[in-house]
Formats: sequence, C-alpha cells, structure tokens
Amino acid sequence: GLEMYIKKKDNRLEKFDIEKLERSIKNSANDIKFELNISDLKLLSNEVIKKLKLIHEKDSITNSYEVIGLTIEILKENRFDLIIPSYLNLI
Repeated sequence: GLEMYIKKKDNRLEKFDIEKLERSIKNSANDIKFELNISDLKLLSNEVIKKLKLIHEKDSITNSYEVIGLTIEILKENRFDLIIPSYLNLI
C-alpha cells in the first residue's frame, strides 16, 4: 500500500522503516528477558502501520512522537504492557 514517511526533527522526510520499529520493540522485550516471537512482532508493527495510515490518509507523514505514542497504545491493546517501560527507556 501507501508508503508512510516520518518527519525528522530537522524537517527532513524519511521513509518509514517498519524494521526499525520491530527492532525497537524486540530490543525492549529482550531488555526485560521477554521472548517476543516473529508473529507477535509482525502483528504489533502492522497494527502501528495500520493506525498511522488511518490517521494520515491524506498526507502519509508522521513523526517519531506519534509513532511512539501509537506503539505504546498497541502494546497495551495486545497485553504487552510489561514491555512499555523498557521501550520508553530505549527511545
């Protein structure tokens, strides 16, 4: 589908990298010795992307604060609350 872009602090636009998101979620889980399998990871990152695309149907541009907020929301919704503190420490 539509590409998402992320606006950096210096206003540059960068292609949204879903692997970067998955890596940060995975690292957060690893930090607390929590095993996240690939399908959980894909589910979580796809949910974040889905929400981003809903919010940004028109412009396809997000920012890191929004991505962080949505990731936390998705982690909560999917009962992965225990990962949130280490996710917040990583970013």
